[in-house]
Amino acid sequence: MALTIALEGERGDRRAVVFDERDLLIALIRKAARKDAAHLRLLDYVDPYGDTVFNRLQMPQISRELDDLLSFAESPEARELLSSVQTLVRQAQEGVHLYLRLVRD
Repeated sequence: MALTIALEGERGDRRAVVFDERDLLIALIRKAARKDAAHLRLLDYVDPYGDTVFNRLQMPQISRELDDLLSFAESPEARELLSSVQTLVRQAQEGVHLYLRLVRD
């Protein structure tokens, strides 16, 4: 199963999408949580089997947590994924009525 990370408007319209075919984000979150769960105040709530939605007010914290995950990213593919998700987070912060939705496919 893959994870889709989407920037969505309030009506569920997708503005941008990042596909995580290898579940790298979930693996990084689990790895970081085993080491020190205190850093993941929001990403620790990502449902690995369902959908998770974050709003614009949560984006600064999500951004910090994604930066923290970089230290656990051992492959260029994982670092590229985090960078792509950070781009969606920045877009969500700059707009209104935008959400970051993580969808289990």
